[in-house]
Amino acid sequence: MTDHSSNMNAVGSTKAARDAIKRNVDIILEYPDYLNTNIIALVSNYFGVPAKNVSIGSGSTQILFDIPKLLTYKRAVVIVPTFWEYVVLNERGKKNIKKIYLKEEQGFTPNYSLIQRNIRDGDAVFICNANNPTSKLYGRDDLLKLVKDNPKVQFIIDETYLIFRGDYKRQTLTNEVQTVKNLHVITSLSKFFALPGIRLGVIISNERTIASYTTSIHIPYSIHPLSCVAFQPLLINKEFTMRSQKFYDVERRNFYEKLEKTLKGRLDVLKPDANFIFGHIITGQKSSYVVHSLSKKGILIRGGGELPDVGENWIRFSIRSKKENALLLKGLDEVLKR
Repeated sequence: MTDHSSNMNAVGSTKAARDAIKRNVDIILEYPDYLNTNIIALVSNYFGVPAKNVSIGSGSTQILFDIPKLLTYKRAVVIVPTFWEYVVLNERGKKNIKKIYLKEEQGFTPNYSLIQRNIRDGDAVFICNANNPTSKLYGRDDLLKLVKDNPKVQFIIDETYLIFRGDYKRQTLTNEVQTVKNLHVITSLSKFFALPGIRLGVIISNERTIASYTTSIHIPYSIHPLSCVAFQPLLINKEFTMRSQKFYDVERRNFYEKLEKTLKGRLDVLKPDANFIFGHIITGQKSSYVVHSLSKKGILIRGGGELPDVGENWIRFSIRSKKENALLLKGLDEVLKR
């Protein structure tokens, strides 16, 4: 079975992480460091921000679902289509929700003036950059201007998929959190380092927000002791990061070009900015049919009916190895009628 339905790093977790876990498995017999000092120091060094601006959670999901308790805001603004958790976490937090719909005919390209017109003081805006499922990038300068122009609006920027890009350091807003107090950056390390069973999420924000999260909201001892062990070699040695970013910079372009050429007139593929691709079925077939037909061939993708605010004429699939991508392309070529 080839799984293109999840957005996990196709380069895979390194042998170093697995070996580190094997060598240190007895650590589960000890209480973890409830202050998470070691892992925070590693994360701080990896992202190049002071430790006082960093906290962690058991996956980015835990941190996101803590946001309604951490930040004060009257209304949640969600730019759709996007990751389902932003709406659900705010529903559970009893927040009013305002959806801003990006236009399909414009390829769901971020529209900053549209966002500006629809937000107001006291809001919290949730933005996924690069966005899931559309695989569209919010450019750093335009996004930062939006944040700075609205100092009484909280901006939660989920950069989980930004780190897959070779220009990550140029695009990330993590280095702005010390001076821009209404900016809060969240990242999942589990996806990028392909260790989904070892949950580790990161929030990078101003010192006051981080202190509040650490002392008032974060649950002590909630980070598994093996998390620090597994992620340590990956965070210290940047070789895996650089290899992954280089792979995606090349394969993102190559796979997109092959899809465009082979499936022209059948699947309108949006040019991807992340490690997954969003495509519009123009054969009249429903995404549920395409998903089911591919699954019988041993290939898993996501259909628009499974994704909030999308619809049955869209599909999303992750970029994996060249061999796996070739199999998916062949399957799509067979399933999508001419």
